[in-house]
Amino acid sequence: MKSFRISSLVLALAVVGAAHADLAYSSFPFVEGNGWTIASPSSIVGYQSAAMQFNSAVSGDVTSVDFASFGIAGSGNIHFSMFSDNGSGQVGSLLGDWDAHVDTDGVSKIYSSNAPAGITLASGQNYWLGMAAQDDTWNAWNMSSSVQGNIAFNFDSAPFYNVDRLSAFAVNAQAVPEPASMAALGIGVVAVLRRRTKRA
Repeated sequence: MKSFRISSLVLALAVVGAAHADLAYSSFPFVEGNGWTIASPSSIVGYQSAAMQFNSAVSGDVTSVDFASFGIAGSGNIHFSMFSDNGSGQVGSLLGDWDAHVDTDGVSKIYSSNAPAGITLASGQNYWLGMAAQDDTWNAWNMSSSVQGNIAFNFDSAPFYNVDRLSAFAVNAQAVPEPASMAALGIGVVAVLRRRTKRA
């Protein structure tokens, strides 16, 4: 019976200590029908991309990005890039990138796009999420209803930085418990084990 109790506690510790899904950042809600132009060079409006700076609330691997958008014309193919911050409030090193798609019916919608494995965030650090258009896409990345921040327009060619209304997006991550939290949890389990051992 003793061994079963100890095994149960160890299993509980493993479950609690395991990574879990969490929200790393969000600038939602969004403004209907109003957003920054994201368009390819071959679109009817000419080229523009944009990257939004954000500060991660958790440490862990990015799993997906939610974003508000309304596609206007073209294929609707877009491309996401996530970057570190260079320490001076500008786009740093590429952490990962992936393709996504939006409808081109002119209707504002919230989309969710799965990120590739290997993009790791650290709590309290700044990062950049960039969106660019592919093919002949003309898209708009809906603005946040209230959140202001740093934006890098044309981040992937000739960056122009400005402080303005951010686009609406959320970054989801597979959060990992902080070392201090894990240590405290471990001490608590050891105390319980000792108490049960004394009772036996």
